[in-house]
Amino acid sequence: LVFSMGMLGTVLATNLIEFYIFFEVMLIPAFLLIGFWGDHPRRRVALMFFFWTHVGAVILLLGLLAIGLNVGSFDFADINETDIPPGILLAAAVAIIIGLGVKLAAFGFHIWLPYAHGSAPTPISALLSPAMIGIGAYALFRLIVEFLPQTYADLSIWISIWGVATMFYGGAMALMQDDIKRVFAYSSISQMGYLLFGIGSMSTLGLAGAEMMYISHALGKGLLFMTAGVLIVHVGARHLSKLGGLAGKMPITAVCAFIGALTIMGVPPTSGFMGEWMLFYGVLETALEEGDDLRTLLFALGLVATVLTMSYILWMFKRVFLGKIPENLSKVKDGSWYMLAPMMVLAGFTIVVGIYPDIFLQKIMPYMQGVLGG
Repeated sequence: LVFSMGMLGTVLATNLIEFYIFFEVMLIPAFLLIGFWGDHPRRRVALMFFFWTHVGAVILLLGLLAIGLNVGSFDFADINETDIPPGILLAAAVAIIIGLGVKLAAFGFHIWLPYAHGSAPTPISALLSPAMIGIGAYALFRLIVEFLPQTYADLSIWISIWGVATMFYGGAMALMQDDIKRVFAYSSISQMGYLLFGIGSMSTLGLAGAEMMYISHALGKGLLFMTAGVLIVHVGARHLSKLGGLAGKMPITAVCAFIGALTIMGVPPTSGFMGEWMLFYGVLETALEEGDDLRTLLFALGLVATVLTMSYILWMFKRVFLGKIPENLSKVKDGSWYMLAPMMVLAGFTIVVGIYPDIFLQKIMPYMQGVLGG
């Protein structure tokens, strides 16, 4: 409940102080849940989580204070109507981007996330990845794109470069993991790279695609972390090297995991397809309109990163659900219904959104057009 309160407060905040307080409130339950109910070495990991997230929080606070003190008000409405000296504006924007980059676990500030996911109770991992780190992308959009548009225009290409680097790093590291929760942790880092890539596109379609990717990440990664939970509880294993051939023993879990995998890969008819298509179309649109060779190169590298995403997701699915089942798992049964029911709901919803994305796009597109001025 405290986590939900912090998340809702962040979204509904009308000034920088409210925003910062609620943004930090989300960290408290996550820290306690990892520290008291996580897997060994939970307390060391909880302290690492606390340290890194609060380093980001301090840097973020410095950026917010620089804006608020120069404007003479912390209200969003006043910030929109006030001219801030360019030097102060740039320094504040960089501080905000770095501070939120820590929350996003973007490349260079990502070290805490694999450990946090590895030790956190699996239900908390299912919440931590889609909700807490994703809200950092929302904050980046709200604070930089919406309220500091000129600085956004100057820094957008650097945000895109950071996004592509994060996509590649997260995807490459996911391929090297044996612990399924660490696979999904690095996958989450890679997915945050997609969001940064879309935010840096300076395109209505790119920004809307990033928003749809956030929704798809919540659905797909929620499904995959729930899959990890079923495996830990009913199979007693989380290492890919000790799994295999479970599709025949756990058909419902396998189908739900496959739908989650399709969502993360951006394959129709899941919600991931529309988000990914809009994001890349928006990036290419800006590159062609500006005649920018660097943006065109980033677009091509982004496409390569999607191949990397497909590689680690399909590799994970093959090692868990296909092939020969180990003898010690021959009597394994599918998950309990109270575990499978939420997975089926998420799987159904990602397909519904994939078939009818206007559920969200009819609200997202006009808003993005208003932010970018058409």
